[in-house]
Amino acid sequence: MGEKPVTDLAGIGEVLGKRLESKGFDKAYVVLGQFLVLKKNQELFVEWLKDLSGANAKQAKDCCQCLGEWCDQFLSLSTTPMGEKPVTDLAGIGEVLGKRLESKGFDKAYVVLGQFLVLKKNQELFVEWLKDLSGANAKQAKDCCQCLGEWCDQFL
Repeated sequence: MGEKPVTDLAGIGEVLGKRLESKGFDKAYVVLGQFLVLKKNQELFVEWLKDLSGANAKQAKDCCQCLGEWCDQFLSLSTTPMGEKPVTDLAGIGEVLGKRLESKGFDKAYVVLGQFLVLKKNQELFVEWLKDLSGANAKQAKDCCQCLGEWCDQFL
C-alpha cells in the first residue's frame, strides 16, 4: 500500500478523493487506519465513509471490500502476522496497559495499528495519544510506536 494516494482505493475517484484529502485522509493507508480502528466492521466503515465524503453505498462498499481484501492478505499472511493478536503482543504494551487499551476499545493489535495509520505514522502524535489514552510512559509509547513503524515499513 505504501504511500499510494487515496484515489488508488476501489470506489474512490477524483471527487471523493478531494473530499477525503480535505479531511486529512490523503493516503490510502490513512483510510486503512480508519477501517482498522472500526475493527474491520463493514457496516460502520461504509457509514463513516458515506458521512465523511458523501460517497454512495456502492462506492463505500467497493472501498470497504478493497480494504478487507488487503487486510486478509497482509495482516495474516506476512512473516510477522498481525491477524487477531491481542494488543499486549505489541512492544511496550504489557498486561496493565493492555487492559486499559482494551477498556477503550483497542483490544487487538490491528486496532492500535489503525490509530497509528490514522495519525499518519507520526511518532510524536502517536506517542502522545498512547500516553493520554492508556497512561503509558514515554518509553512504552515509543517502543510501541517503533514496533508499528517497523511493521509498516516491512509490510505496508
